Amino acid sequence: KLMGRHCGHITMHAAIAASCVDICLLPEMDIDLQKVLDHTAALMKAKGHVIIVVAEGCGDTIVSSGSGETDAGGNKKLADVGVYLKNEISKHFKKLEMPFTIKFIDPTYMIRSVPANAYDSVYCSVLAQNAVHGAMAGFSGITIGKLCSRYVYLPIHAITKQKGKNVDVKGRGFINLINSTTQPDFTPEGFERPSSARDNRTDILDFLSEPASVNSVLHPGDEVRRLDVVSLSNMFTSAAVRNPLRATTFVSSGAWCTQTLQQVNKRAGNAKMYFQMITAGPREYLHFDPAQSSACIVNCGGLCPGLNAVVREIVMMLSHYGVKKIYGCKGGYKGLVTPEKWIMLTPDSVRDIHKLGGSVLVSDRGNPPHSEIAKSLKSMNVKQYFVLGGDGTHKGGMQTFDAMQELEDGPYECSVVGVPKTIDNDIAMLDNSFGFNTAVTEAEKAIDAAYVEARARENSIGLVKLMGRHCGFIAIEATLAARHVDLCLLPEMDISLPKVLKHCLHLVQTKKHAVIVVAEGCGDTLIKSSGGTDAGGNKVLADVGTWLKQELERYFEKMRQELHVKYIDPTYMIRAVPPNANDTVFCTVLAQNAVHAAMAGFTGITVGKVDENFVLLPIHAITKGTRKVDIKGRQFERMMLTTEQPDMSPGPGDDWALLPPPPADKDATDVPAPEHLTEEEIDRLLGHDLMGRPATSRGVIEEEVSVPNAKLKVLNGYGEVLLDRPLQRADIVQAHDEVRTLELARLSERYPSKEVPSPLKTVNFQDDDSWAVQAFSLLDRVDSGKGTPYYQMLRAGPREVLHFDPKDAPAAIITTGDLCPGMNSVIRQLVTTMKLYGTAKVYGIPMGFDGIQKRERWIELTNEMVEEIHMDAGCILGSAHGHKSAKATAAALKEAGVKQFYVIGGDGSQKGAVETLAEMRALDYECAVINIPKTIDNDLPLMDKTFGFDTAVCEARKAIDAAYVEATCNANCIGFVKLLGKESGFITLNAALSSRIVDICLLPEMEVDLAKVLAHCEHLMATKGYAVIVVTEGCGGSLLNRA
Repeated sequence: KLMGRHCGHITMHAAIAASCVDICLLPEMDIDLQKVLDHTAALMKAKGHVIIVVAEGCGDTIVSSGSGETDAGGNKKLADVGVYLKNEISKHFKKLEMPFTIKFIDPTYMIRSVPANAYDSVYCSVLAQNAVHGAMAGFSGITIGKLCSRYVYLPIHAITKQKGKNVDVKGRGFINLINSTTQPDFTPEGFERPSSARDNRTDILDFLSEPASVNSVLHPGDEVRRLDVVSLSNMFTSAAVRNPLRATTFVSSGAWCTQTLQQVNKRAGNAKMYFQMITAGPREYLHFDPAQSSACIVNCGGLCPGLNAVVREIVMMLSHYGVKKIYGCKGGYKGLVTPEKWIMLTPDSVRDIHKLGGSVLVSDRGNPPHSEIAKSLKSMNVKQYFVLGGDGTHKGGMQTFDAMQELEDGPYECSVVGVPKTIDNDIAMLDNSFGFNTAVTEAEKAIDAAYVEARARENSIGLVKLMGRHCGFIAIEATLAARHVDLCLLPEMDISLPKVLKHCLHLVQTKKHAVIVVAEGCGDTLIKSSGGTDAGGNKVLADVGTWLKQELERYFEKMRQELHVKYIDPTYMIRAVPPNANDTVFCTVLAQNAVHAAMAGFTGITVGKVDENFVLLPIHAITKGTRKVDIKGRQFERMMLTTEQPDMSPGPGDDWALLPPPPADKDATDVPAPEHLTEEEIDRLLGHDLMGRPATSRGVIEEEVSVPNAKLKVLNGYGEVLLDRPLQRADIVQAHDEVRTLELARLSERYPSKEVPSPLKTVNFQDDDSWAVQAFSLLDRVDSGKGTPYYQMLRAGPREVLHFDPKDAPAAIITTGDLCPGMNSVIRQLVTTMKLYGTAKVYGIPMGFDGIQKRERWIELTNEMVEEIHMDAGCILGSAHGHKSAKATAAALKEAGVKQFYVIGGDGSQKGAVETLAEMRALDYECAVINIPKTIDNDLPLMDKTFGFDTAVCEARKAIDAAYVEATCNANCIGFVKLLGKESGFITLNAALSSRIVDICLLPEMEVDLAKVLAHCEHLMATKGYAVIVVTEGCGGSLLNRA
């Protein structure tokens, strides 16, 4: 059951996006419940399962809401149609004596209590900005909206004095739904919907508007250019078959759509050109007889979210028309002339492919002779030829159409229809291309990660490189969606590197962090590429991301400014994912319109959305230039307002000369050297162990088990007792194994305990007899003589008597080292648990050990402050490396009266904690020093696992999955992934095992011969045609040195 009190827009769009719904019920539909129940039973007999989606508003149509009560907002209280329908289906199936189960899901509040996705985030920003613009200009009683892709002001009465917008059950959206679900008409027999007279919508808009003429919206010299398209009916005899699609409102032959007429301001009175295009949709009569048709689908160029969704819907719609032979061609245009690359596509074979990233029709670049493609299509009797790709692919499709007309045995009758695909969103005229919405959402995630990294450590820059070869649409939209970018660089901008460096230095010195987004196309503007091209004719660009990182590091080093650059390149990850719901619906409509056009005999055309209208365009309309970000347009202005970046254009002179000079050299004696205790000094202060007890030597206590009634009972596989005797030592450990107790430091051995009863009343307390021993293991019955120590450790948990009086034991928390998932969760739980005990003061200290000496930066943490921090990534206290002086740390904590000191960090942080404890011993200061182990690499000894490791592996697997999609969906491709792990390969190992699709996995612990790796890669490419390689960053030492 989905939300929608009076309309079914959410339900309809979600059902179309899912592409797996069997029955969809909307408040706008007239529904005979018995027909629904009968169809449900028929589906269960045929398929064994059914998916039903119902809008909550059906609680006032299928079932009467009855009471007529309203809520505080005046809305009628509806009957719960979900529960009602569940019960009715149960009764029906019991009556039929059919076996069944029902899994009822009501996500009502879940779908509205989440953050906005990238598209909605940008939409919200623009609406809000325009609201302020309107108020500041003195408008009142207005609302802001988007109509025909233009943001406009409307009088509030225009939307409040008329009935809300409903799903038109005779409109294209509803017809798309019926085509997706294939559900029958559920209208009650003999029911006729009353015809609506002039509605109040027209009345109120008439009242609010003034008469105007067409002349008032045209300017002298304006031109309306009609873009007609080629019809095969003008070249070949049409079959004139009536369209077999049911419940369809057909588009007439004279249906044209003109671009939105507009004027920016009085100063923009220049003549404009507006295009008039053919409206897309099904025609009443078909040029082709579906029974005599065969179709072929091919995709070329790079991957894009939604390719599989388009392929699926083309196949489904062709099947609805009655086309029996539908081919998919693997490997792009090259596959068209290779018979073994042709595969048969059926509704069953494509039913779930929309849930996958990449393309089941492996993509490739490059073109064989178009005359050969034409001959191949003719030999397979292809009558509808669908090409999915960008402007180059569309040009190729048109060249193939021309080649069809020049075949030796005469022109060949075949409809060539394109579906425009480019993740860069740079196709001329179109509102946007499919997959762009998804790509921006994924790109925003990369920016968010860069922001978290930059904020977590002082003097850090999060640098993100995003896709966009010749335009910056992904970069600018993701920047607007993320809202925390400080500098965004686009290929359309004229950029001065000195100004970029100067601004970045200013940001780091003033804000202590910065986030930079750069589009890959700046690899041909900010720096110059080699001029080479790939197989598809695209220029090979220089890697602007790594170049800019190096330039920043070089300049900051020159200016003696500390800098840490966190570089993220999510390039292939943003395009190798399945489409989101918005893009899936978009793909569905584009694909269906492509099939409608092909069956009607249109050719040399592509489908697209212009000013929110789906239209047919001649291919030449989108191949004579690409769209770019208008750096004088409103969207660019919004980006500049969001980032607050200055103009980066080169000045009239030498911008390098304007950079400030480097600071003067400092006397080396002015820089205090870090103070670190030696191991000997720590031993002297703490004794051999943490409280002065001498360490015991290794020795095996070999006495036999003498515990009364300790038994060994052996059971067989049936649970029968085979042996029951007293337990012997050799039953659980070998002769040279030993059990050792890990002693702990206790403040009560040095300082008197307050012996305060614990305020925690409802827990199971533990005492000094609560312990655990590592699991004994008999790996080999033959004793090796080496022996294994098994450690006995005190169990963690609450004690009944406390050493400290909580109200007199202030606490401090620091986080050190790199970020790790879960740090905020640990901080939250530390604070809330201490507050349960009654700790009065809990301080959070930003920036690690060295922040302890800066009391002005300490933050008092409360339950209210940390209540929701676990929902955020990163760490509210930031994080930092290094520990300059344990003596100063101990003195600062003593001065602040801190009695509980919590250190969240890895092995280096633990060493710092031990040094601090030793210095506290020297000061004779009573303070509990506690470490919570943190390392994303999972390389701490003894521990089963460190927190954040599971999350890191899950995210790492996503990168591997993206590499696999790219490798398998592009011809002759290697997917290559580098993962975290400086000294160990646990993340890489577990992510590779989890994905099950890795061909080569390289760990720092391995001895690797690079020549063997390369030889195996060659073998994989020769036998499989692709490979997935995962390497750990720690191999940068062993593998490179060996190479």
